[in-house]
Amino acid sequence: MTTTHAADENSSWPESPYKGLSFYDHDDIFLFAGRDEDVWQCARLLDDPATRILMLHGPTGCGKSSFLRAGLVPLLERSTAGFQFLKKTDEK
Repeated sequence: MTTTHAADENSSWPESPYKGLSFYDHDDIFLFAGRDEDVWQCARLLDDPATRILMLHGPTGCGKSSFLRAGLVPLLERSTAGFQFLKKTDEK
C-alpha cells in the first residue's frame, strides 16, 4: 500500500515530535502515521461526484484535526486536481 505522505528530503525530526493535545499539521506529515487507509478512503469518497457531504466526527482528542491537516488535505492537494483549501496567512 502506498503511504499518504513521504518525508521531504530536507525535513528532519523536530526537537519534540510529541504534540500533546495539539494537532499535527502540514509540517508534521512525516510524523502522522497509521491512518493511510482511512485517509485514502475519505479521499475516494470526496472524489466521487455522488458525494454531497462528508462529515468527520469523533470525540475530543481522537485526532480529527490531525487527520485533516496532516493526512487528507495534503493528500488531496498533492494527488488530485480540483481541490484547493483556504489557508490562514500571517499577513495583516
